[in-house]
Amino acid sequence: MIWEEWKNRVAAILHTPVSLRTITIEQWLKLVKQVGANPDACQSVRQDHEMLFYLNAVAEDEILILAVNSSELSESERHLIELSIEPNAYLLNDTRQIVAEESNAAVQQFRDWLLEQLKLGSANKLVPDSLTIAPLLEVGVIPLLLSTDKSLEEAIPYDAFKKLLKHFFEKEVMLIPLEEKEWLIFATEELLSPAGIEENGTIEEQLDAIAMGLHEMLAAEWALESHISIFTPIIPAKEIVTTVHRLREAIHVGRLFSLNSNVHLPWKLHLETLLYSVPDDRKASYLRQLISGAEGTIDVEMQTTLTRFFELDCNVSDTAKQLFIHRNTLLYRLDKLKQETGFDVRSFHDAVLVRIALELYKVTKRKH
Repeated sequence: MIWEEWKNRVAAILHTPVSLRTITIEQWLKLVKQVGANPDACQSVRQDHEMLFYLNAVAEDEILILAVNSSELSESERHLIELSIEPNAYLLNDTRQIVAEESNAAVQQFRDWLLEQLKLGSANKLVPDSLTIAPLLEVGVIPLLLSTDKSLEEAIPYDAFKKLLKHFFEKEVMLIPLEEKEWLIFATEELLSPAGIEENGTIEEQLDAIAMGLHEMLAAEWALESHISIFTPIIPAKEIVTTVHRLREAIHVGRLFSLNSNVHLPWKLHLETLLYSVPDDRKASYLRQLISGAEGTIDVEMQTTLTRFFELDCNVSDTAKQLFIHRNTLLYRLDKLKQETGFDVRSFHDAVLVRIALELYKVTKRKH
């Protein structure tokens, strides 16, 4: 390692023990502040009987330092050490830059391949071994698709966004820019540990919580309006094309049918996805058959009532509580719907038909 070899040379020249160690950035800044130095220019500080030299960052919140016994170090030797640090730091930064560029090139190569498969409509296409990134796609990951209303390139620089995601997940992530307003994120499936399942519910509930948390974080940190879809863990090398297609479909369908939601879960959109596939003229025709002459009944209040009623498994008491209305008020609304349309949503058969009519009403009326 660069610094290890350099440290041995320094020790041989000074004829005194020296050591490499890591400290937090917070600790370093505190030491710099104590001596009244400029944090951007300070290369060394004295602490007790040691002189500490800043070498380079080794993690998001840690730095590598060289520690020398200050009682055996002259001021000229201190400056010489500082001068000798710079070439090694540049060499290390150049090496990291090369690695970063190679990594970015591999991500770009994978992105181009993936977009081409999605354009061709490929389904179960495997990631070819010829792609540099292929070995990294053989492990299980949680796939997320992030869509925004403005270009993320302008909103968040790539490196800053990846750092933000690493901090959010507290794990390494893979970040792949797809279209201008679209990012694919691979998070480790370790987020769904057995302990987590016991504490936080099913895997689907945990995934929902992860996506909601990410949306809230982006809104708070970057004032970014986003839509997110997430899926159960996959092996990207085998399932990535199909998975991205499903994630895209979930966001598109979710935005059409669920205006008040920013997180769109594929397993909660089966009915909406099926209805979306029906041609527009058939949607309109079917809706007319169901609520002919009773369009005025399906106002905003009735839509809100029915949506919550179905979300709560057609439970009258729970729905009334959630809507902050008296139980009799809710029953009055449901009776009014029955009188106008002939459908009693307290009956399973009628509830299914009204649920379908409600979803169709949302998308067909919005287009007019």
